[in-house]
Amino acid sequence: PESKHEFGHDLKALAIAVAKEGCIDETLSALDAAYKAELIGYALETELESTEYSGIDKYTLVWIQKELNMIAMDESRHSSLAWRTLNWICNVDSEACDEVKTNILNDNKLEQAFHHRFGSADNLQIMQLWREHYLEDCIE
Repeated sequence: PESKHEFGHDLKALAIAVAKEGCIDETLSALDAAYKAELIGYALETELESTEYSGIDKYTLVWIQKELNMIAMDESRHSSLAWRTLNWICNVDSEACDEVKTNILNDNKLEQAFHHRFGSADNLQIMQLWREHYLEDCIE
């Protein structure tokens, strides 16, 4: 969705919006699309009948998987831009950076965002991937 924020010369407001909409939301969107594409790939390889994809023909599943992979890459690029932007802000305004790390990118808020997007603890594998591939390198 299009951002409706006005930043002016307020780097703190920019940092907060970038962290929420880009670093968190875009990263989770990329992860979600990639994970769904992977599930479709698994369903195609194993030809499982008892998945959410049963009853969908192979041609359609391959098409959906390709689309999800494209979406994952696109969202990943958006996420990457957000993380680079936040890194730039942190290099020029330590107060804005500290505000984001304390109030947006803290463990509790990140877990809330994750659970809001993916639901229950059934998705712990996705959470682990998110922590390993995005958060550990980006937040420090």
